[in-house]
Amino acid sequence: MAPTTSTPPHVLVVPFPAQGHALPLYDLASLLAARGLRLTVVTTPANAAQLAPLLAAHPDSVHALTLPFPSHPSIPAGLENISNCPPYYVTVFIHALAALQQPILAWAKSQSAHPVVAVISDFFCGWTQPLAADIGVPRVVFTPSGVLGTAVPHSLLRRLVKRPAGCDDDGFVRINLVISHY
Repeated sequence: MAPTTSTPPHVLVVPFPAQGHALPLYDLASLLAARGLRLTVVTTPANAAQLAPLLAAHPDSVHALTLPFPSHPSIPAGLENISNCPPYYVTVFIHALAALQQPILAWAKSQSAHPVVAVISDFFCGWTQPLAADIGVPRVVFTPSGVLGTAVPHSLLRRLVKRPAGCDDDGFVRINLVISHY
């Protein structure tokens, strides 16, 4: 019987550039690489150093796709990670990173020798859902948060409370409480 040479499944990994998000995703990537998957991790020049230990531990199976950080009018030049930034930068980074969708799509379509079979991305990288659809592969959402911290907002968004008829238009639902003193 002739030996078969099969290429391992190739997964695209898209972290959110914050240590509390990227490092746990790198840990997952390390586990996947140790189990034989080929991984490409998206990074930017200023974030590439965080990826170095993963690349060194799995030089044959983990590769970096380093792309320039997208410019955004609200982000100072050279700022590519939200570490030590005020909280409002999270939404700005979410919007700025969406500009990576087309360069990543072009890269993915050029991978005929090792086609991408799935995208694993941080839950702040929602733009990777249409990216995965354009590539024709599933997207797996990664969240470094605990189950409760993820389940509650998910449940709230799926089961939004409907406003009762007769509410005024100011956007607030008023609840009449009767407080009785014993």
